[in-house]
Amino acid sequence: MIWKNAELYNVSELKYSEEKGGWSMLRVPESVADNMSERGRVLNLAGCGCEIRFRLNSGSAKIKLSAGDGDGPTAIRPVVYYGSIGSGWEHCFKNVFSEPTEIEIPAHDNMDALRKIHSEHKLPFAPELVRVILQNRPLFIYDISGDIEPPKSEDAPKRRYLAYGSSITHGSLALLQVNTWTNRIAENTGSDLINLGFAGAAHLEPCIADYIASRNDFDFATLEMGINILDIDPEDFRGRVRRFVSTIAKAHPDKMFFCIDVFYCSSDLFGDGKAALFRKIVRDELADMAFANTVHIDGLKMLTSSKGLSGDLVHPNVRGVEEIAANLTAEIKKVLYNNPTE
Repeated sequence: MIWKNAELYNVSELKYSEEKGGWSMLRVPESVADNMSERGRVLNLAGCGCEIRFRLNSGSAKIKLSAGDGDGPTAIRPVVYYGSIGSGWEHCFKNVFSEPTEIEIPAHDNMDALRKIHSEHKLPFAPELVRVILQNRPLFIYDISGDIEPPKSEDAPKRRYLAYGSSITHGSLALLQVNTWTNRIAENTGSDLINLGFAGAAHLEPCIADYIASRNDFDFATLEMGINILDIDPEDFRGRVRRFVSTIAKAHPDKMFFCIDVFYCSSDLFGDGKAALFRKIVRDELADMAFANTVHIDGLKMLTSSKGLSGDLVHPNVRGVEEIAANLTAEIKKVLYNNPTE
């Protein structure tokens, strides 16, 4: 959406807060989130996959933000990119606190060099596009000012990749949004990422299935299923998988859906069999539905061992994120391009 001459990317709606005097960014419409769990509604306000994008014609742009309520620190650190290229150390990180904080983003002082890098490597985002990449926690926006204009159509990739899932998709413990495996998949496939990760709230709800089914602005998707609902009855999980995947796959017969079961986690480390059972359910349901546009992705082949886990035994560490990105990129390219090295 366009707001104050900038694009709020991966944002479907703004919701004004009288208490904060600013706007929350909603990744899915409030009418959809109202049918999610309370945690899902909170995580809908998180900035994972959200960016403030604009062309800066001269001088500097100023953006006023504040960190919202929720888990995690009382400050957020947006990251500044010029197209596909991260800013230098002077402007890369911008600290935003619980009180409204104004950050300033200057025009890059060597755009010719950025254009040369962009051209030589055929990077997906134009260097003229300023991207303020937000963090995966709730925040509020108050104002954007400066000599800016919205992005041009050629500034971002035409291909778009939608990712649904848990905190692992959301980006927890990848440390930076630019380093998540979903971002790496987008980079590796020349795509623009639509992140619909909901930390602790990926329950395969019908409202989210219907919402993804209603969208026509993406070319392929990953659907991560399982880790947030390992504690429910297996037959309940079976029904959720069937409803979720069938709703989406039937609505988009021309798009490919890579259906990921449970990544390596504590259940595998201690051998209690629960994750293995839920993986089998996903595999069996996909085989039984036999949609031509769904591909089963074995989570154990993406994150292969405990070496890739963080200390909470759920989320991949930075090395684990890179392992998932590399392995999943190869699987996606086999299907989309018939060439994993393209």
